[in-house]
Amino acid sequence: MTSMTTPESTTATASMTTVTSERVVASATTVASTTATATAVPPRWVVRLAHLTALTPLPSGLWRIAAALGIPVGFTGDGAMATVTFGSWFSLYMIALTLFADGLGLLTFGLVQRWGEVSPRWIPLLGDRRIPTPVAVIPAGLGATALTVLCGMGAFGWNDPDTMGHPDSPDGIGYWIMTVCYLPLVAWGPLLAVVAGHYWLRRHRAGRLHSDQHRHQTLRECQAGSLHSLAACSPPRAHIDNPHTFLGAVGARTPRQCASCGCGSVRGGCGRGEEDRRGQDRRDEVP
Repeated sequence: MTSMTTPESTTATASMTTVTSERVVASATTVASTTATATAVPPRWVVRLAHLTALTPLPSGLWRIAAALGIPVGFTGDGAMATVTFGSWFSLYMIALTLFADGLGLLTFGLVQRWGEVSPRWIPLLGDRRIPTPVAVIPAGLGATALTVLCGMGAFGWNDPDTMGHPDSPDGIGYWIMTVCYLPLVAWGPLLAVVAGHYWLRRHRAGRLHSDQHRHQTLRECQAGSLHSLAACSPPRAHIDNPHTFLGAVGARTPRQCASCGCGSVRGGCGRGEEDRRGQDRRDEVP
């Protein structure tokens, strides 16, 4: 018995294939847009380390604010620290330095929060866009290196004659209060380096995961027959007996196209090959 294919059934099959392809493409587009702005959640210990890093400049900043307000901190003589009064240029400089240092410390939160990976939506032209990893890692790495060197040198020369060893410098309780307030700065650079290093590692792993998801989406689209370009289904065509059959699996985990029509069929050949075979069978049956 010869099977007959009516135009209505062919149209219905084509319509169902089109609807399926559109659904797969829409699903893949939704997943891709979600993945593009998704962020990896850092572990709890990294979040705590980031909070600790942001707090390291706070004690020294409070000490400078107290000095800028005119509160005696132990300096004597005619130096700027001994004669500072609130509203003077030196007091404004100390306040500005404190705000700048604390602001740099708060930027550490960007290495463990979403706004450090995807720019906030309220930023004009750049809102809700993924931030390249080097934009955050390079400044953080350079800052961690500079802080480690400068604060380390300051710690080793803390009691030099031109610093805390000077006769006009604080002594007794004033010396210990200032030392305790500035001591956390020694850990600022190393802590920032650890948080920035984990940020790079987390973004690198997320990028590899996104690449794998993109390959799977391409495979699903090719299975639905929605990719018709040779660039999308990358492997080259090969000469085979039936030009409409599938060329086989690909080691790079990307699907191959149909050999001649480029329809993206991945299982048992595309519909055109089946229709051609049926048409040939009908022609052979005609006397």
